[in-house]
Order: sequence, then structure tokens, then C-alpha cells
Amino acid sequence: MGIYILGHPENITKISLKGRPLTQCYSWNNYGNLGDDWIGEVSRQYFDNPVGVREVRSMNPLWLGRHRLVREDQHMAKGKLVFWGGGWIAGDRPESKTIRNWVRHLNGPIKEVLGVGLGIGPFLNSTKRHQSDIDHFFGKLSGRISVRTSTDLEHIPNGHSAILGCDVALLDKRFYGDPSYSGSQSDYVIFSFPSYSSHWVASRPWMTERWYLDYVRNLAEDVRRENRIVFAEFDEVRGSISDSSYWSHLPAKVVRLKSMDEATALFSNAKAVYAGRLHAAILGAVIGNPTLALAYHHKFGVTAELGIPSMGLTREPTNLGAPVSADLSILDRVRQRGLVGLTEVGVLSANDS
Repeated sequence: MGIYILGHPENITKISLKGRPLTQCYSWNNYGNLGDDWIGEVSRQYFDNPVGVREVRSMNPLWLGRHRLVREDQHMAKGKLVFWGGGWIAGDRPESKTIRNWVRHLNGPIKEVLGVGLGIGPFLNSTKRHQSDIDHFFGKLSGRISVRTSTDLEHIPNGHSAILGCDVALLDKRFYGDPSYSGSQSDYVIFSFPSYSSHWVASRPWMTERWYLDYVRNLAEDVRRENRIVFAEFDEVRGSISDSSYWSHLPAKVVRLKSMDEATALFSNAKAVYAGRLHAAILGAVIGNPTLALAYHHKFGVTAELGIPSMGLTREPTNLGAPVSADLSILDRVRQRGLVGLTEVGVLSANDS
């Protein structure tokens, strides 16, 4: 698993080390995915010194082959830990080894565990052993957590408490206020899609690789009649193939985004956004782009709630769909709900939010 460096107000766990207050956050930051880096950036808006924590495979002969939780400075993670956003346990296939690793980690020097804006499940085809591991893991969390969609709430094991918050990227203060969209007269649209993963069919049986390739190809053929296509690469390396390499056959110019500033400038001037990358779709939403999302997981309930067409979220699409701008009044309500979630979990005080 990876980690999300704190980006939104989670129960700020401040640890004093060498006189500096720190917040330990589990994050996927710096793994080559711009959406994950974005979540990490947001943490700095809410915490003085957010410090990323990673799960690494130890090379110590006494720990060889075992995973350990290590901070960015290579110290062992101890004390309080905040899971800051993301789908670190949003699996759609049994992953008992991963869950058992977490139970082992949280049996160690971690004393308090908080969670904000998390993606949960679905835990499909779970064995009795796997379900037991899941229950033990949730039992290690310190009280209530907040999740990002109503479907995530449905996957919380019985006896454990959670509230509906939001995806932490929506709490980025840089996108509060009037949207920066100015691309209505632009000649290009943005595509941003991941390479295919075979486990998608576990929850969406129609989403074979052939179906996925055909859908995006047909979308590109439809869009390019009147627009140039710019492929915005959010994930430079996903497994052994980057997004742009997987989609190299598309008639598109590739832009390898290195920062959120670059992404914001590119999206603000685009006519529309077509995304299978959740955080590319979220960026389109907060900027004000007409956006269309292709859902391979229930996490796209985030975009659907904002009024963005999220094709395949609950059933196989019968058409390509068309991009729509997010409803700004709903966006504001979701953000407020996310901030309330931070206070409920204990990350922020009411005054802080």
C-alpha cells in the first residue's frame, strides 16, 4: 500500500521531534501519480509540518521480506498516524496479505490512528479469513473515520463508525471561490485515462479491456471532429506501463504534467475534460470545466455527486455521454461536509475549519 501525505484537516496528530511539531500521514505521495501528490499538497494547507509515512520492504536481515512503516526521514513511524484521503483500502478483490500487514503495523509503535476522506471496499469474494482480517484492521482505528462517498459507508464493517466527508482534494483552498475556467473558445479538450486493470471486471462485468479500449477510442473519434485532443498524463508509471504509453494509439498530443500548477494552467484553458483518472475529473470539476468521467470503481461517486456524468458508475453505459460542469452549489455543500468531517474525526477544532 502507499500513503497519502496529509493534505486535508484530519485530526492533526502533532508530534514534537527536535522541537518541530509534525503530523505523521500515510500517503502515496511521490509515487509518480499527480492526483496523489495533489492530496499531499493539500495537507500543507491544514498542518504546520505534515510528514509522509511509507510502507517499505525492509532490507534488514532480521526483517527481510517484511514491511515496515517509515517516515520520509527514514525514522520508524510511532505515536499518532493519520490516513489522509485516498483508496488505500478501496480494493475490489481479496487482499488479505495487505490487510494483515496493516494489522501488524498497527500492533506496533503506532498508538493512535485517524482517517479522513478514505475510500473503502468493495470487499468482493471475501473468505471468512479475509473478513476477519478486515474486522481486525478496522478495530485498530481510533474511533470514527470519514469516507469520501456514500458507497464507502456501505462497506464499513458492522460495529465500526464512519461519517460521510469528501475527497480531500476538494478541500484545496486554491480552488475556493470563482472557477478559473476560461476555455469555452478553446480548440483542445483533455483526455486523461489510466491503463487497464483486469480486476475492474470484478465489480463491473462489462468492463473488459476490449470494452474499455473501444469506449475511449469511440470517444476520441467523436471529440476530434471539432477539437484537438491533449492527453494529460496524471500517472507517469503505473506498474510497468505509463498512461501515455498505454494510450499511444490515440490521436492526441501528450503532456506529462509535473505539478499541480502545470495541470491547473492546462485545464483552465481546455474546452472540456474527459477522464478515467478520478483526480483529473475532480480538477476539471473545481476549475469549472465541462467534464465527463468514466467510472471503473465506486469512487467516481465523488464526481457523480457534483453533477458530472460518471459513465459506468452503476450500470453499463448505453452511449458515450457528454461533459457537464459541476454544480457549484453542491460543490460548496460537499466541501462544508468535508470540513465537518474533519472536526468530527478530531483532526481539526471547529475554529480551525
